[in-house]
Formats: sequence, C-alpha cells, structure tokens
Amino acid sequence: MFNTRSDLDRTAIDNVARYLPLTDGALCLVAATAFTAEFVLFYFHSTTHMGLEGYYHYLLVVLVGLCIVAAVLGALLPASFPVDLASGVLIALQGLWFYQTAMTLYGPMLPKGCARDATGHIDCHARAAQERAEQLANFQLFGVVFLAFVYVLGCYAVAAARYGHPELTAMHEKHVAAMECHCDAGAGAEECAI
Repeated sequence: MFNTRSDLDRTAIDNVARYLPLTDGALCLVAATAFTAEFVLFYFHSTTHMGLEGYYHYLLVVLVGLCIVAAVLGALLPASFPVDLASGVLIALQGLWFYQTAMTLYGPMLPKGCARDATGHIDCHARAAQERAEQLANFQLFGVVFLAFVYVLGCYAVAAARYGHPELTAMHEKHVAAMECHCDAGAGAEECAI
C-alpha cells in the first residue's frame, strides 16, 4: 500500500527514475513547472475571451495558480500530509472545473439570458444576465469545492475508523471509561482506577 504521494510517484515513474533519479522535492518542482506552463497558457488564452467565457477561464486560472502553490509547498515540505492532500484535491478540482466549464459553455447548461452565436462565442444580452451567469459560475465552483471537501472528509473518516492509530484508540477508550466511572456515583475507587 502507498503511504504518501511520493511512494506513488516513485512507482509511477520508476522507468524514468532509473535514467534520471530525482528527489521528492525535485519532482514537485517539475510538477510546479508544468502547472506554471499551464497557467501561462490559460492566462493568455483567457485574455482573448470576454464576458462569461473569460470569467470561467479566470476561475480556471485561479485553480491552476493554487496547484502551483501546492506543488511548490510539496517541494518545500515533502513529508507533509496536508500539502499532499491539498495537491491531490486541487488537481481533482481543476479537472472537475474543466468538465463544468465544458458543460456550461458548450453543453446544455448555458445560463438563461446568454446565447452562443454562429462563431461559438457566448454573448449575454443584458448586464443583469451577465452578472447572473457569473454568480452561477461562482455557485458552481462552490458546489464543486464543497463536493470535493465532503468526499475527502468521508474518505478520511473511513480511513481513520478502519486504520486509526492504536495509541489514540487506547487513549479514547481510557477517556470513555473515566467518563463513565465519573458519571457513576456509586462506583468504587478501584473500578475507576485507570
């Protein structure tokens, strides 16, 4: 079983590492470089889009920027579980946002008051429709972030219940026993000894 992202990275690029061995920090910097290239690509790509398309691309650029920060933190703190978790969640959020953008701008979820013209550009007819569409984009991003948070929290709860630390479990059982003994006024002192 893999303990950290670095274990998974090592197995995934085992053939490459044979020719060019890299440390965990160097691998994270390579990932940060790839995310930076993606950031620059979408930043300059989104400058040609105006209105609703530009706003969806702006939100994507924000997510890619957060991926860069997480990758750099992974290089600085290679043994940090929260950094590894944040990096994985941000990459998943970026992929989910790609799907959400495609479904909204180019699929059946185009907001009311906005239309796609013959060239494929999105045009919102009134300022109120543009603002409503941007608020809908914010709500969609919040929904995706919330669903990712609930999923990670659920996975963490299952993992903690199944593979919890034995010392914490023993400490919890002692605490529960002490609380039960404290509640029983008629219990003897030898029963309450921990």
